Amino acid sequence: MIKSIHLKNWKVHSDTTIDFSKGVNILLGIMGAGKSSIIDAISFALFGTFPALNSGRVKLEELISNTNPNLKEASVTLVFDVNNVDYSVTRKINKKKGADALIEKDGKYLQTQPKRVNEEIESLLKIDYDTFIKAIYAEQNKLDSFLNMRKGERKKGIDEMLGLDHFSSVEENTTSVIGMINRVLKEDEQILNSSNITALKEQLQKLSLEKEETSKKIDKLKKDYAINKSNLIKLNESLKKIKLELDNKNKLNNELTNISSKIETLKSEVSKIPEIKEEGIQDLYNSKKLKVNEISIKLDELRKEQINLTKEIATANSEIKSNQKRLEDNEKIESQIKELEKENIKEKLSDINKNIEEIQKTLPEKNEKADKLNHKLDELRKEQINLTKEIATANSEIKSNQKRLEDNEKIESQIKELEKENIKEKLEGKSKEIENLNIKIASNEGVLKETSNWIVELKKDISKCPVCDRDIDTDLKVKLIKEKEEQILVTKKAISDDKELLKNTKSENDILNLKKNKLEVLKEKLEDTESINKIILLLTKNSEKNEKELANINASIDENVKEIDTLRKEIKSIEEKVESIKREQIVYSNKEKSLNDLYKRRVNPIEIEADISKSKDSIEKNTAKLNEINSNIKTETEILDKIRNEIKAIEEKIEYIKRRKTINLEIQEDTKKLKAKKDEFDKITVSQEQLEKVQSDYNEVYSKVNSIKVEYESDKKYFNSLISQISDKLEQITRIEETSERTEKRRKMISQLEKFKTAIIETESGLREKLITSVNEVMYNLWPEIYPYTDYQSILLKVYKDDYNLEGIIIRDGKEKTISIDSFASGGERSVASLTLRIALGMVIVPNLKWIILDEPTHNLDSAGINKLISIFSETLPNIVEQIFIITHDENLKSVHFAKIYELERDKSTNNPTQILEL
Repeated sequence: MIKSIHLKNWKVHSDTTIDFSKGVNILLGIMGAGKSSIIDAISFALFGTFPALNSGRVKLEELISNTNPNLKEASVTLVFDVNNVDYSVTRKINKKKGADALIEKDGKYLQTQPKRVNEEIESLLKIDYDTFIKAIYAEQNKLDSFLNMRKGERKKGIDEMLGLDHFSSVEENTTSVIGMINRVLKEDEQILNSSNITALKEQLQKLSLEKEETSKKIDKLKKDYAINKSNLIKLNESLKKIKLELDNKNKLNNELTNISSKIETLKSEVSKIPEIKEEGIQDLYNSKKLKVNEISIKLDELRKEQINLTKEIATANSEIKSNQKRLEDNEKIESQIKELEKENIKEKLSDINKNIEEIQKTLPEKNEKADKLNHKLDELRKEQINLTKEIATANSEIKSNQKRLEDNEKIESQIKELEKENIKEKLEGKSKEIENLNIKIASNEGVLKETSNWIVELKKDISKCPVCDRDIDTDLKVKLIKEKEEQILVTKKAISDDKELLKNTKSENDILNLKKNKLEVLKEKLEDTESINKIILLLTKNSEKNEKELANINASIDENVKEIDTLRKEIKSIEEKVESIKREQIVYSNKEKSLNDLYKRRVNPIEIEADISKSKDSIEKNTAKLNEINSNIKTETEILDKIRNEIKAIEEKIEYIKRRKTINLEIQEDTKKLKAKKDEFDKITVSQEQLEKVQSDYNEVYSKVNSIKVEYESDKKYFNSLISQISDKLEQITRIEETSERTEKRRKMISQLEKFKTAIIETESGLREKLITSVNEVMYNLWPEIYPYTDYQSILLKVYKDDYNLEGIIIRDGKEKTISIDSFASGGERSVASLTLRIALGMVIVPNLKWIILDEPTHNLDSAGINKLISIFSETLPNIVEQIFIITHDENLKSVHFAKIYELERDKSTNNPTQILEL
């Protein structure tokens, strides 16, 4: 059951909430008030779409209310239950982000993506969007759309509703596949007819022989190539050896020239270096270096001592400052200790702990008593709720039965009014009047015809009367014609007046018949007043009894609540007192902790002053030592700089001596190298003539190898061509054989598909017959409950070759006949027939039909049809369908029994949102 819907900025709704009930729910209002918007919202909440959105007649962003241009978002929330479990689905629309969805079960998330939400709803309700639109929701003024469809469209529409279109689709696809396979089969047959597999096999044999001969020739060329290639390699190695020896000889010659040039250059460089005595210079250098090391070590030691003294002085200064700070802090600590010792902290803490224990002993008893009272209060409230529900249900039933009594009184009043009119006697009188008028009109029409014939005869060229055979002169003939023409005018006037009177009498007779039918309907509706009064009396007694019980329970609840409030105040007072004492406990605990910390931090001031004095003595002593060290560092640094300058001058002389020795050694080594290279050059005996002879032999063999290679590659290419041709022929033969096999398979496939197609057609026909039979059975049972007259016994849906037709069953000459509703029925009859068909189709498509939605169902109905429809909505349809939703502007539908009615109002001139009032 759909329980409620909430619309936020949806179309013309700003903030609308509607609670639905079982049975009939009516949305009443003028055009544009927002009635259909609510039904569209139900469809959108369930399936994310509705007909206008699905067909593209409206866009998603157009669903956001235009009453305020700044609105960017709209939402729909629908609450429904399945098997007594509540589900809530919410869909939001954002101008930028599009639509999103959420479904919850008893307040817990199930799914959040629109697709997953749709799947969850379809699984719960056992229907999808197509079934909802086909079986449940009839759009505005589309109740009789079936009758307005063209031939072919009607069959397609009904088949889609019944799910038979899938069979047609499968049949069409099967026909298409058969056609496609036939086209491919014809192509394969053309290939087979144009192929000669015998000729291809002969060509393959000839190519295979040529391949063998070419292969032998290639093998011989391979051997010749291998022999000549071996000779070519040997000649190439000899050629490389000779070239290498000649290159080596040229290289040695170049090296001899370079070495000689280098020796001359080195001799020239030696002559430019000054000659210095080597004796004693190294000892002098070493003694100077030793002195530098000694001074450096001494300086390092002095600097370390300098750093240590500086650190000691700084540390002593820091210790003095630290100790002075400790003396100042100690004075403050002593002062704080004296203040805290005055408060007797330990004694006060002991008193506080005892106080807390005594107070807390009273709490458990009071809490236990409060729990018992709360439990009793819960039980009383449950009884209160149950009795309240029973009283509300009884009052609702009393109101319902009182409404039945009021309706009964109205019906009795209407029956009395109608019975006063003596309808039966009046109908008999009107019937006689109609009969007499018909006789009079027929008589006058006979006279008119006879008189007209007279005039025709008189106008002929005659001299005797056609009746009495007396002589007629021209004047008499003119006189007679004039009299007869005047008689015709009088007779025509009489016929016209009588026909007008007959028309009015028939209209009066129709009104009397309607009143007669209404009287019969009212008598059928009339209920036993005494039994209704008994029900009301019984319900009233039960309600009074429950109200007394409820009053007693309410008094008990009030007493319980007062007692619980008193206990709660006492408990709260105790807890507050404990909290206050605990806060005091924390304060004194913190003070105790602070006192202990102060004891630990307290120091002896005499010891600190002794440390300060010691630090000052250390600073004075170390400062004197530091000044002496600074003086020594300065003296030693000056001596070190002087010795380093002397070492630099000695290093330059040593460098000259080393350079001269190095060059002389290099000259000696190069002279030895020059002699060795000259001996090596003299040993090489190879000549340019030998190189040219070997090169000529190599070129001759190389040419022969290339010639064999060209011939081999040509034959190899031809051999590969033969292989390719053989492969091509084999492929053609295989392809023809495969085509032959494939053709046979496709012939069998077409045969199987033809059988499958026949089975589909037979299944579709059988299923259609069963479904239409089910629809007709439902309509046969519904028709007497829906149609207010007896001219149509029932209606049925007939199946023709390319169409369906809705036909009415009538009695003619004591036999049943069928006539097309489409051809003969009035607008109202068409609407009633379409409503019957729609309900029947819904019940067949959805066997356990829970909802039906009707948009303007009274369209084209007369007052009798509307009254019958009210009776259907009040009594018949709620027994078939759990919930009926009706959208209407027809005020007559307010009289539907037990309906929940919402009236929608909207000032369209100011573009204000819809306002809703529950009637």
